[in-house]
Amino acid sequence: MSMVSTPQTFNASRRLTTLPNEIIGLIMRYLPPPDLATLCRTSQLMKNIGMPVLYRAVSLTTGSQFELFLKSIQCLSDDSLLYAAHQFDLKKSREPDVEPSWDFYHAGTFNALLCRLTLLKVLKLVTVVIDFTELFREGQFEQLTRLECNVTPRSAASLASFLRRHKTLTFLSLDAPRGLELSGPIILPNLTHFYGSSALLPAFDFRDVSLTMLGVMMKFESFDEHEPFELTGIPNAINLQVFDAIHPNEGEMLSRIATHLPHVERLAFSQSSRFAPRISLADTLDIETNLLKFDALRILNLGGVGGNHSDDRDTVVRWGAACETLQWITLNQQKWYRRKKGWAISVR
Repeated sequence: MSMVSTPQTFNASRRLTTLPNEIIGLIMRYLPPPDLATLCRTSQLMKNIGMPVLYRAVSLTTGSQFELFLKSIQCLSDDSLLYAAHQFDLKKSREPDVEPSWDFYHAGTFNALLCRLTLLKVLKLVTVVIDFTELFREGQFEQLTRLECNVTPRSAASLASFLRRHKTLTFLSLDAPRGLELSGPIILPNLTHFYGSSALLPAFDFRDVSLTMLGVMMKFESFDEHEPFELTGIPNAINLQVFDAIHPNEGEMLSRIATHLPHVERLAFSQSSRFAPRISLADTLDIETNLLKFDALRILNLGGVGGNHSDDRDTVVRWGAACETLQWITLNQQKWYRRKKGWAISVR
């Protein structure tokens, strides 16, 4: 249905254009991209104000979206809109049929375009395995604070060099194939959040960083298989708020963390419930012994199968007594919280 022009809509349009350009730009940030694109076509003023807002955060999922974006960039007479881009997000589509082809990205245009977005602050390349070697070798982003990407064996060497050039990074998330390593040392003095495959940890020097979150992804193919995991390079003085791990054996991981990082405030084993059986009595006692080593632990999230396990209360009480700072314990998919008269199950 086409919109009919009325005195009311005309007056509303006039009222919008009488606002300062800065206010109009702030209002535009709340519009969905399709609506903002439509608004940009209503007048030259709306186009001049709206296009930099539209390009400020670019999120692409399909090959057709990328092609349209690429065509619009190629039509620009200068790079002014490219300088407005502060976030570029390339996501993996949930529909395999609309995923862009491998050859599409290997044309070189994709990496070359990203290198032109020199004022990026956030770069998310969480998608199918794509070769970003050219981007990591040539890219230079003076304001980059957040990087999320897949690492391929071919791009690993250039990625290490890319990271060393970007000391501004505060958030880093790297997903790599099992066993892939980076050449170190890599020092990022402003880094506060790190997510990565365990094999990548040895390449980073965390001694002089203000790290507050460490997420470790363990790559394994079976419950009995182990991947090398080293915590000795992480200073004990760091007061980590969160340590998030994907690991099939919570007891073993907890022992390592208790030895090297006793100041952790939160421990979460986010995916272990898919693999780990119900925690045995022997593991329960080992965990209790390790909990004695922590001095600031507030939240403990362990795996195990779900269900109504009334005998978990005794386990939770023992663990709470071993670590008096604990306030929340998740065990066998049930959440327990400490109260004055003991521990209770959360109904939320």
